[in-house]
Amino acid sequence: AMGETATSVLDRTWSWKDDLHFEQKLYYGKIIASQPSFLAPDYLPDFIAALAGRGLEYERDVTRLYFDGRLSGEAKAIYDWLLDHPAQPTRELRRGTRLGDPSKKLATERALVELQRRFLVCKVDLTGRTRGTYSYVWDMAERFWPQAFVDARHTSPTGARSKIRGQMREFGLSP
Repeated sequence: AMGETATSVLDRTWSWKDDLHFEQKLYYGKIIASQPSFLAPDYLPDFIAALAGRGLEYERDVTRLYFDGRLSGEAKAIYDWLLDHPAQPTRELRRGTRLGDPSKKLATERALVELQRRFLVCKVDLTGRTRGTYSYVWDMAERFWPQAFVDARHTSPTGARSKIRGQMREFGLSP
């Protein structure tokens, strides 16, 4: 779309998704169908409320989700670790949750997606930008975007979903 190849724009564009998220100009995470998703900050409370708004708060209750079999043990371990150890780089997160073994890498990645899809954790920083230093720093989404979660508490899931569908229609998308 930019009239260039993916590799020719990689250096100029690779970091913008992270930078805009860290600056809270957009919300970025693997949210919709476990794929990288971008949400305008104005709509973040609606997405949170659509999932777990007034009356559905249990949809973000990690212990309940885990005991109901709807959240993996790895996801619960990551959440519990971040609860007590804010803003942890991926390496420390894996070490602290005992998921550092290379055989557990895929399970850890899946767990981070589980948590992102429920707006429980998000990336909050980078450890570096060069090969060998590039890694994400993770924390509770509610700590990083507190106002969005406050706003979501006052929105019904039905109202939030209606607003999201309306915006999608304005963009010409069929929900």
